Amino acid sequence: MISEVSFSRGYGSFWSEYTPWLGDFVSEINKGIASRIQNPIFSHIDDTTHRSINNTIAFCLFKNSITTGNKNIRDAYNEGITIVRNYPKNNITSYSLSDEYIEIITEISNRLINRYKNKTIEFYPQFLGCGIMESCQGDIYIENTLVEIKAGERGFQTSDIKQVITYCALNWLSEKSLNIERIEIYNPRQGILWESDLSDLVLSVSSLPLEDLFEQIGNYLSGLSEIVEL
Repeated sequence: MISEVSFSRGYGSFWSEYTPWLGDFVSEINKGIASRIQNPIFSHIDDTTHRSINNTIAFCLFKNSITTGNKNIRDAYNEGITIVRNYPKNNITSYSLSDEYIEIITEISNRLINRYKNKTIEFYPQFLGCGIMESCQGDIYIENTLVEIKAGERGFQTSDIKQVITYCALNWLSEKSLNIERIEIYNPRQGILWESDLSDLVLSVSSLPLEDLFEQIGNYLSGLSEIVEL
């Protein structure tokens, strides 16, 4: 079985065939289609080996603040560390929740809270697997919008777009358990936001209509399953 992350970062021949304009489109996003809505958070004290841990704890703090009003960073830390333990090369053994890290975590969380407060949020929307792909979950679903949070110290990447396309395809293949009409990718660390109608996204990266692209993704994942079984 594979994850949506491994599928979005690999399988280049499939993505090149069915999303041939994706690279150019992401370049345009980073050159100006995306909006800068905040200044970047300077992270010279944020060790790169611990960045994903801090990002995960910040998301847990955001979720807890929204769902239960719990703004206790120690609770978010305990939850985040449990999640990160499932990551390969997680660097937990060298991690310590320092005052500097608490400052960064709090700022990322506050940016998420300020953007999404007063909205009806579904955290960790679930998507059924298909073929060789296991079931997976996104970050946030708000009304008709699928939101993916990327808090690295970088611009948006082709794998980010592939990942949200994969979620949308899985949703469509499972008879649209969610009504996804729009896509949003937000990087609170960099303060950049990109949003689009789902249909416009597919039109920008693929020669296929939305339904046909999603069907090809399903067929490909199912075909991989058959190959593995043989």
